[in-house]
Amino acid sequence: RFHCVWMLTKRFLLVHSDSAVTVDDLEDTDFPSPREDLRELGRAAMAKSDLAAALNYFTNAIGCQSSHADVFLDRAACYEAMNEPSKALEDATEYTRLNPGK
Repeated sequence: RFHCVWMLTKRFLLVHSDSAVTVDDLEDTDFPSPREDLRELGRAAMAKSDLAAALNYFTNAIGCQSSHADVFLDRAACYEAMNEPSKALEDATEYTRLNPGK
């Protein structure tokens, strides 16, 4: 859902801009990253020991951009805190697959 809002915001700005802005003029870095926002919300929830909320945020962050390994490591820590070692291992393995050599 966050990703959809982000994309709609980008399209709205393109349609309603007074200048001759094109899609190529707008970089993804010009907009807040929904993945990073969700990751930060997940970390805040982990700090409050709200593991269910943290898991939800991390899972949604992965849904936004599954090629970023950092969120898999966060979710692995969450699964570990929830005493779900097999799921933690899956995410830790995905982290190392996406970040070979780390």
